[in-house]
Amino acid sequence: MKENRLIGTVQWRGYKYKDGKVSIHKVFGIVQTIDKKDYFFHGNNFIFLKKALEEFDIMTFEGVQKGEKLEAVKCRIYHKIGNNMCFEWFLENLKDEPDIIQENLLEKVLDYIIEQNTKTKTEILNTSFYSYQKKKTVNYKKVVEKKYIEIDEISYIIIKQISRNNNISNICKEIFLMKIYKRADQKCKHKMLFEEKLIEIQTKTQAEQYEILKLYLQQFDTFHETEYNIIKMIIQTVKIDENVKLNFINLVFERFNSNIKYRILFEDCLIKINNITAEQQLELLKK
Repeated sequence: MKENRLIGTVQWRGYKYKDGKVSIHKVFGIVQTIDKKDYFFHGNNFIFLKKALEEFDIMTFEGVQKGEKLEAVKCRIYHKIGNNMCFEWFLENLKDEPDIIQENLLEKVLDYIIEQNTKTKTEILNTSFYSYQKKKTVNYKKVVEKKYIEIDEISYIIIKQISRNNNISNICKEIFLMKIYKRADQKCKHKMLFEEKLIEIQTKTQAEQYEILKLYLQQFDTFHETEYNIIKMIIQTVKIDENVKLNFINLVFERFNSNIKYRILFEDCLIKINNITAEQQLELLKK
């Protein structure tokens, strides 16, 4: 049964030789679970084995007690994600794994994407402090390094394949996609949300919709015409709750210049000022 399956990593493996050659089906070794339990395995216990095992390959299996020994049976091996053949097999076999195992395996895919795409962005921040020795404010530049993920084309294909794969439970897909979305660069976020709609915002709660939009906003470096057109598109879509739209436009309103603020209120009417309280109207006009 799916619910009885465990997940672990290959700690060591050995092979029996046949006619002086290694046979991948004559493998044996130890797989260790997250809670540090060791299970013995051998080649006859695998559902399918096409490629030689490596240490730290991921294995899913059912654990059985045989005398004093724990043994792994009905084993499946998930080789390194970077291999295309292995990834296709990976997606095909997820259907036979329970949600908790699917989520754990997708976490390994996430780790692979992060490792392949993480870049260090150096930012120079202009700041200042009051120097008691010099009795004046001193300006200086502080170098800050931030890690971000600029998703490449191959990684995005992997993300898209996972989002559209019927072998993976919807819950596990949503968890995986949101983890990617939170770490991805602006271009990837836009693609996932508005172009290919890998994240279906209309199915989310108000709180989830607001969080998604807030994350989308975080990487805007400027707030000019291009950014305004994106904000306008978001506000005009029917897929987002009206209360979420109001909270979101309030969040970005003060970051635009006075000309765009005027358009928001009186030309494009993105905020329907007659539908909000006098107190809210006053607060907006102060911005």
